[in-house]
Amino acid sequence: MIQMGRAWSVLVLLAALTACAGPAPAKRVVYASLGAEPTLLECQAAVTAGLEAGGYELGRNLDLKRVVVDSPAEAAAAVSRIDAARPDLVITFTSTMLHAASVGLRHGQAVGVYCYDPVAAGAGKALDDHLPWVTAVGTPPPLVAVASLLRGLEPRPTKVGVVYNPREPGPKSQVAQMRLLLAGPRLQQPEMELVTVEIDQPQDSVPAVAQLLAKGVGAVWKVGDATVVRVAEDYCRAVAAAGLPLIGDHESQLAWGALATASIDFRTAGREAGRIAALVLDGQTVDCIPMQRLDAWTIEINAARAQELGVGFAPPQANNP
Repeated sequence: MIQMGRAWSVLVLLAALTACAGPAPAKRVVYASLGAEPTLLECQAAVTAGLEAGGYELGRNLDLKRVVVDSPAEAAAAVSRIDAARPDLVITFTSTMLHAASVGLRHGQAVGVYCYDPVAAGAGKALDDHLPWVTAVGTPPPLVAVASLLRGLEPRPTKVGVVYNPREPGPKSQVAQMRLLLAGPRLQQPEMELVTVEIDQPQDSVPAVAQLLAKGVGAVWKVGDATVVRVAEDYCRAVAAAGLPLIGDHESQLAWGALATASIDFRTAGREAGRIAALVLDGQTVDCIPMQRLDAWTIEINAARAQELGVGFAPPQANNP
């Protein structure tokens, strides 16, 4: 009986100590992004929903901080400051921020999303061979479908223009791939030249349209990026005012004069990144979580704009290579 009494005393003491300790501290997560355009914010909301599905809720056991930089040049310093604060997890948005986390994190772990190609962003050599402190959900743009739309334009342009920031790894990689896709030998069709104008700041985007016109382009492709997107409406309207067919990267651009768009489903990618983030917060390390490639996108056509421009085009190819 004495031993039983001692056992009950120990249990009561443990219960009292547990009560005094209180709930476990909230997990500290940082959303690090280049810019904060509507599509990116939609992706962040999807990540938050994925975290909630995994048991992490704001105000209960999740402390969320957002860090936004205005240019690629600020990314490395921002990641250094985040790393010094030792959060439980960094979730990066855009290829630029994933690259900065890949080279700049020293103490924490990161999950990347809202990026096209994690490998091109420097997160690893392959999806299953990545840096031990980062993993990512990549969403490659439908470049073959975009190239098919451009080649299917009637009349067909011989030059296609694109404005992009070469300091962003995602757009830089896409431009290189599109140049190959539009080259004649690849598809055994007449060559289309990809004409580029490089910019550094969002305010350079609209003036760049005049430079494209001066170079004789017959159509414009809006590459997915974090620079032009911040003035996307003004940019799209400037291209439309110039009378050029525009192939955009989000369906919202149809209302601003785009002829067609190829839109990535970043919501699906965000929910998957949130699911992975919850696993990491549960104690799983990112080194054993392979990076992913999600092909999720839709093509939309602006029939009214096609009639205004007097153009038509053949159906696009369905898949990326």
